[in-house]
Amino acid sequence: MIRIIPAVILLFVFASCSNENNPDDQPGTRLVKVMDMEDPTDSSYYDRFTYDNEGRVTEIFSGSFGGILATFYYNGAGLKPYKMDGEFDETTHFFEYDASGRLIRDSSIDAIGGTVYLTTYSYFQGLTVSDSWYEQTGAPRINQERDSFLLDAGNNVLQARYYRADDPYGDPSRLTFIEQFSYDNKVNPLGKLNIAFLKKYDSHGIFETTLYYEYFQEHNLVKSEYIDYDDVTGIPYPIETEINSYQYHSNSYPKEATYAGPGYMGKVLYTYE
Repeated sequence: MIRIIPAVILLFVFASCSNENNPDDQPGTRLVKVMDMEDPTDSSYYDRFTYDNEGRVTEIFSGSFGGILATFYYNGAGLKPYKMDGEFDETTHFFEYDASGRLIRDSSIDAIGGTVYLTTYSYFQGLTVSDSWYEQTGAPRINQERDSFLLDAGNNVLQARYYRADDPYGDPSRLTFIEQFSYDNKVNPLGKLNIAFLKKYDSHGIFETTLYYEYFQEHNLVKSEYIDYDDVTGIPYPIETEINSYQYHSNSYPKEATYAGPGYMGKVLYTYE
């Protein structure tokens, strides 16, 4: 089973003389592996990325999953995938984009139960709204949830608001969870990936580490605040906070990150080529 940690989460070279003095600080910019070292004795919690000749991600291998977690397919020279086979949720996803390359539709079919899922994205001057439905064979479509994401000019998510799915109290807009984020001004290598979807996938999620399990931002996440709401009363629980700190290569790409939250802490290592 894939371990999921609930928080979320993740250009210029020195002169030639610096390269000779510290060649280890001159990595490439293509991310090939990210390892979560929350447990220093266990090296199985990592994700490894495979690329095609055009530099597009084609596979994600998970150490803890013990195999390929997701496979991506592209149309011709397209930079973003039109299809993903997700072993993590046993579902095939199909993606559609608008003229500017923004994701507007994510439809999928459950390989086991045949349930059809659909998520659409709408964009309103920095605010992105996602609506999700699912439909089982012979049953009407069910409105599952609506979420909203406030983005800054660099496409970093500043706030995410989640509304209750299948609300038993009859209110589909019932707020259940808020996340708020702050960032550094360095390069987030996951934000460079061509699979940069806005919203995380439920079930197991694609990735394992806290730093990038939910979003793929332009910059690296340094602070996360989480506000959970009681299902019955709607009253918010106390805010939980996670703090991340980074060590960078000379090209502004992170080489190591540490994270700490209520009752947990760990380290993430980045490998490039």
